[in-house]
Amino acid sequence: MGTVILPGELIEPSSSSGANDKQIIGYGIERLEGDRLVSTQPGILRSTAKKQWISVQARRYIPERGDAVLGVVTGKIGDLFKVDIGSADLAFLSYLAFEGATKRNRPTLKTGDLIYARVISTSKHVEPELSCVDAEQKARGMGVLPVGGCFFRVPLHVARRLISPKSHLLKQLGEDFKFEISIGLNGRVWLMCDAHRVNVFLRNLILKSEYIVESDIPAFVEGEIRRFKGFEQPEKMETQYFCKGRTMGGESDLAAERRAADRAEWEAYWKIRDIDSRGTFYPRARYYVHKMFDKPASWFRESIVEPLHGKNKMPYYHRELSRVPEIDDCGVNDKACFYEANEQFRLDKMVDGFILQILRQRVDRCMLYNQPNFNPCQKVIEDMEENELNFFIKYGELGSEADVRDAYMKQKHRMIWERRNPEVMAERARLYAEHKEKLANGEMDYDFWKKGTFFQDKKNLEPPYEFHLSKSTLEGDKPLSKDWQFYKKVAQDEEFAKAQDAKQTKMPLF
Repeated sequence: MGTVILPGELIEPSSSSGANDKQIIGYGIERLEGDRLVSTQPGILRSTAKKQWISVQARRYIPERGDAVLGVVTGKIGDLFKVDIGSADLAFLSYLAFEGATKRNRPTLKTGDLIYARVISTSKHVEPELSCVDAEQKARGMGVLPVGGCFFRVPLHVARRLISPKSHLLKQLGEDFKFEISIGLNGRVWLMCDAHRVNVFLRNLILKSEYIVESDIPAFVEGEIRRFKGFEQPEKMETQYFCKGRTMGGESDLAAERRAADRAEWEAYWKIRDIDSRGTFYPRARYYVHKMFDKPASWFRESIVEPLHGKNKMPYYHRELSRVPEIDDCGVNDKACFYEANEQFRLDKMVDGFILQILRQRVDRCMLYNQPNFNPCQKVIEDMEENELNFFIKYGELGSEADVRDAYMKQKHRMIWERRNPEVMAERARLYAEHKEKLANGEMDYDFWKKGTFFQDKKNLEPPYEFHLSKSTLEGDKPLSKDWQFYKKVAQDEEFAKAQDAKQTKMPLF
């Protein structure tokens, strides 16, 4: 069992090593004059016959010579590449530090490329230096990683645990899934699978394994795989590893899940303390003293403080900035009022553009996660299309140089056109009601918004616009025609509508 060590404490040599044996020191230990050993990191002291190191549960990485790390290329200076490895300083990588690299055959690296390398030198006064070859000038799996996959961070002790020969996590996952993984001692992991869904599952499972002891890893992995594949979860395993929080009065499910996760982490911490202090005297006594002070404090918080917070939780109000007078309230020659209204218009357009961008990102993520079945994405697609239509109605065809007066005049003309063509508006309302009814019954009619028409085909139905950008790229799709009589003719003449529909390129999404 290990001993808890704080920075600055002197460390006695391992009792199993002889007086003349050379003691190897590892991470978190520094050798002073007179062969004295002192700790530089807080953690648990581990030792073998000829080696001592400190197991540190930290997220900040301090480079050590010989560490295998994952880094991101951030730039180039002369013949050196700057690589971010998560330390206080950027590391440097020479273009000759690759297998088969020469002055004529240089590797091609771009900003953002992911590198798997080894630290070959560290110092307090200079930046770390990396290399993608070993002593025999062989890559041995190091170099530029392929494009794609999932890149995420884990605590340093989790990374060391994953690459340990005693770890069963990756071996057990390899029996059910095919994946490639690169783990750096700087707490960065690169993972690639055939399916995005499997990528997300393996990433979340690795992050959850931080608080599971090694002896419980097989049961934990088996339960997670059964849950992922849709099998029924055993009740014993569910209560052991997946703590379900109770919902207190007035408390949301999200807050209850967060408190349940905090409670599981706290119990895992005390379980680790219990295991590490077994078979010792002073650490065991300190464990019981700390547990004695923690027990009443935890009971008071869980039984009194948290229920009161859930019951008397104040509502959250989104901040709403005070608005200036609109353009229709400004006088003809009131320049100050026009300036304020125009700035308000630009702010509203920027906010609406970012909202539309977020909705589009939701659609992209949903379609990427659920492909080839897009039925679960009906709600996000509907929200995005409605927002895109409203954005076009308000800002479309105005161009990037339009101001609040142009938008005001466009709205006036639109209202006049709707009053002059009530039959077109009635037909639109009827089709919209039918579409909503189909959506409520689980039928997604994507052609209602796009009509199977591509952007390249729509330029045939409107005046040429190749020489100027008639609207911002954020404003969604362009209309079929700028002529208001086009829509009226389509609604009244079925043959004309069929002829125009036949000209368009159709590609059903569902």
